[in-house]
Amino acid sequence: MTEASLSHGANDPTSITLNQVAVEALRAMEDISESAAKQFQRAAPSGTAVMGALNSFNNPNVGRNLGHIQSQAQRAAHDLQHEPFIARVKVQTASGEDMVYYFGRNFTVNTPGIKMAG
Repeated sequence: MTEASLSHGANDPTSITLNQVAVEALRAMEDISESAAKQFQRAAPSGTAVMGALNSFNNPNVGRNLGHIQSQAQRAAHDLQHEPFIARVKVQTASGEDMVYYFGRNFTVNTPGIKMAG
């Protein structure tokens, strides 16, 4: 960078755009983290409560497998509280609409107004 490019300060278009992206990303981090915290605090029902009566005669591992999946989801929600996303990607659709997606490491949470992928 040259001295001339540094002297523009906070009023140049690049600085304004970067500031807007930073504010949006920080707000998204906070919203995703809050959604993950709510999901983590929600007690996951046991596999048998979700499925009703299990037919353990045919497959005795169904309840255990469902419990394992629920446990993974709880751990992922915990992790998302501390690392809400690893990437922010802005795309433009064929119709010209700008869309922003946030990518989590291995799990997503439903957060109103935020498009998230894992």
